[in-house]
Parts: sequence; C-alpha cells; structure tokens
Amino acid sequence: MKILYIASNYVPATGGTEISDATLLGRLAKDGCGISVITYSDIESVENTSPKVLRLSKKDPSKIIHKLCIENKPDLIYTALGWSRYAIRAGKELNIPSVLNVSSLEYGSN
Repeated sequence: MKILYIASNYVPATGGTEISDATLLGRLAKDGCGISVITYSDIESVENTSPKVLRLSKKDPSKIIHKLCIENKPDLIYTALGWSRYAIRAGKELNIPSVLNVSSLEYGSN
C-alpha cells in the first residue's frame, strides 16, 4: 500500500501529533508500506529516508500536492495539521481515500 502523508509540520516535532504520526508512519514503512511525506520547511529539500520526506517552502502547496498525487498514485492520503485542507481537496478531486487525524492529546511516556 502506498500512503502519502501531508501535514504542515513533521519531524523534528513541535508537538504530539508530529511524534505520534512519525511513529505510526515509521512502523508502516517497516511493515512494507510505501510511505511518502509532504511537509513545510523554510528550505526546500528531499530526504531519501524511510519514509521519504519532501519539504516545501510554499505556504499554499495545493498545486504541487495535486501534481504529486497524479504522478505517484497513492492508495491513501493521511493528513493532519495545517495542510489538511489541501490534502482532503486533492483526495476528493482525484478519488483517493483520505484520512484526517484530529488529535489534541499530549505525547508522553505515561
């Protein structure tokens, strides 16, 4: 299964959602899922890690997200945080199932 994670923040984490999602995505990658991440950064970069991370400096990444969905044909879009509206819109327009993670729990070891 190919999963595209789209979120305005990713690791290095600024909160619990990023940590939880990075943990989940890392586990799915180890289990054989093809995971790609699109996120925001001041400096654009591609990290060929597992999962692969594309960092964009665009405040409105909707056109790039749409293009990458067409090119990579993910089976699922998983999204959270500030770019969810772009992710959900792309999923709807391209008929790709989408999951929105809505959480406000603190990440901790308790």
